[in-house]
Amino acid sequence: MLIRTLAVSAGVVAATFTVGPPAATAAPVDYAALPVDPNVVTDSTAYRADPPVQDPDGKPGIEVVYTHRDGTRAITDIILVLPDEQAADVALDVSRGDVLADIPGASSRPIAIGQNGTLITGRAANGQDASVLIFTQGPAVAAVRFNGAAGDPVPLDVVTDYGRQQDANILAALGG
Repeated sequence: MLIRTLAVSAGVVAATFTVGPPAATAAPVDYAALPVDPNVVTDSTAYRADPPVQDPDGKPGIEVVYTHRDGTRAITDIILVLPDEQAADVALDVSRGDVLADIPGASSRPIAIGQNGTLITGRAANGQDASVLIFTQGPAVAAVRFNGAAGDPVPLDVVTDYGRQQDANILAALGG
């Protein structure tokens, strides 16, 4: 490929010309295989998925909301695939801060899922019980939020089983 730069010293014209084949445009990536279907984890057909949102907020990744058939529970699964592990670590820190702001007085503890796994639990500002699992895996950061009625938190084994499966899906899709 030949690249030529033209500049006129008076600053009137400055241009860069590229001669050669056009640069390859990256094909959009479909992250639809990343989220975990909670029906697989719970061995049920109780959850229905909303249409997935590719590249939520303009960031590469996917977001899916699963709602329980009786409307009392929801799982929001967001996975962002960032340029590198450092970017994923920064996104995890931002996500942790956002969750703690939404769940006043929440408890937070490490959990052995992915890298930097954290489980945040408490009563959300909307009055629902919430458990939020956040972790990284390579360049990906996952935030899985479990919402339920006040006084009816999601069982820890469901959070753990879901999180392990989510981690496995990310590893299988992105390597690691």
